[in-house]
Amino acid sequence: MMLFGTYVNPLAVLVAAVVAFGLGALWYSPVLFARQWVRANGYENMSREEMQRGAGRAYGVSFVAFLVMALALAVFIGRIGITFWLGGVKAGILAWLGFVATTGLMANMYSRRPLAAWYIDAGYQVLYLAIMGAIIGGWR
Repeated sequence: MMLFGTYVNPLAVLVAAVVAFGLGALWYSPVLFARQWVRANGYENMSREEMQRGAGRAYGVSFVAFLVMALALAVFIGRIGITFWLGGVKAGILAWLGFVATTGLMANMYSRRPLAAWYIDAGYQVLYLAIMGAIIGGWR
């Protein structure tokens, strides 16, 4: 499909969003960073039920946000002419560094959250944007 004057592969966008969402399930699971994230955000005194309240809505919004992000990244990658997965990885990392890491760090500072919380979230964000970029850049 054409969007903003560039070809976008809708299947690559969908797969990139699904992979990013699935990676989040692993990243924030007890296998990786669940305990550290709960502690860094000061949620250790909350019950599991309290922490899961509103989770369905958050998951739905997150998936839509991943679709929008993957679509925007696909337009960006297409406009600058990337046609190889490694170029997509670099574009994803650049998007993270220039937009996601910076706004996330500012939000973290203003909300007075510990830097440990930002490190966990930022690690996930750079990883999923690099993977999204690889999928979109390699699947043109």
